[in-house]
Amino acid sequence: MPKCLFTWRGQTYSPLGELLEVVQLNPGEPDYSINFTYDMRGLQVTQESPETGLINYWYDRRGNLIVRDDANRRAVGKMVRNHYDGFGRISRTEYPDSEDVKCFYGDEWRGGFLRHFIGPMQRGLEHWGM
Repeated sequence: MPKCLFTWRGQTYSPLGELLEVVQLNPGEPDYSINFTYDMRGLQVTQESPETGLINYWYDRRGNLIVRDDANRRAVGKMVRNHYDGFGRISRTEYPDSEDVKCFYGDEWRGGFLRHFIGPMQRGLEHWGM
């Protein structure tokens, strides 16, 4: 029978139901926790863990995630940026060290679902025949 590598101790929530902390127990090691904070709109603005450090999230007035950074990118002044179309759908993600990902959507009569990506994701979708 395989040994369990980790055990979840639990989650902590705010009175509004926002996830504030997740704690994982690793036998023989210190507890591993991930902490989250939110703004007044209930949008997640930070995530912090020993593995990733502090991750920050910024939103536009519509609540769309527009910028995120992490400890590594912040140290060199770089961020990941999202752009949205007039319908609030993501249209492009700018990565500072790699090719941007562009999203195109189907015609409205087809339901407006995401049709395909241009960029690193495209190769993966082509591999699967999409």
